[in-house]
Amino acid sequence: MSTVEAVKSKSLDPQEFRRLHSSRDPRAQRPQDRAQYDELQKQQRAQVILSHYQMLMNYAIANEKSIPQTRAYFQKVALGIDTEPIIKNWFNDGL
Repeated sequence: MSTVEAVKSKSLDPQEFRRLHSSRDPRAQRPQDRAQYDELQKQQRAQVILSHYQMLMNYAIANEKSIPQTRAYFQKVALGIDTEPIIKNWFNDGL
């Protein structure tokens, strides 16, 4: 007959729990302020535009740019690289 021993465990306060588990959390850090949130939204929207050729083509035509120029611009935005805004009103319009 085997005996089962009770294991004593101490409770963790919430800050200690977050500290222990934050390094293993695969989700990205949440933006801390409005500027970080806006930058994240721009990067995500640029990724969507890059993944839809028709949208990319529409932005190229609307801004009188070539598709390679437009693609290069959105790739830089998606990577968070500062670039001269050659595409107008792409973040606020409903295109």
